[in-house]
Amino acid sequence: ENQPDKQKRIARKKHRGNHFPLKPTILRLDIKILEENVPKQNGLTESIRFLGSRSDVPDLLRAADCGLNCSHEEGFANAIIEGMAAGLPMVVTDVGGNPEAVVDGETGLVVPSRDPERLGAAILRIAREPEFAARLGQAGRHRAQELFSLKACVETYDRLYSGLIAGHSAADILGEPS
Repeated sequence: ENQPDKQKRIARKKHRGNHFPLKPTILRLDIKILEENVPKQNGLTESIRFLGSRSDVPDLLRAADCGLNCSHEEGFANAIIEGMAAGLPMVVTDVGGNPEAVVDGETGLVVPSRDPERLGAAILRIAREPEFAARLGQAGRHRAQELFSLKACVETYDRLYSGLIAGHSAADILGEPS
């Protein structure tokens, strides 16, 4: 059984009989092939909406229960920081910069990529444990403001450039290993 078929089977199996008070998933994609096929193939037409390009993303984030980034490959996703800044508990895969943004168990849940069972379990944990989800969301908002806000970035660059001009190494300035 190939990976996409396994994911479809697990999605259908987990969806039947498991009705949680989650709002429908909101995906920021505008890809006609996905829109026409994925929900139907997985029996999720009631749960997934493809919204296309939007100008009201902050409103959509406020309406969401959690943020997901289940990429198999990733750089550093702004969508994760946006979700954290909105106070959403994040569920992300352990690729690229995702684990740098989301601290597992503190600001969200980090799961192995290409592991739909662990991904599903993390989403269900968020759905079933609202107090835990709220703690993750609050900690994520704080982390986003402290490390990834415009103010934090400007302060870091200022410290870096001032230190470089003074002759220090970037590793010494930023406290990173050489």
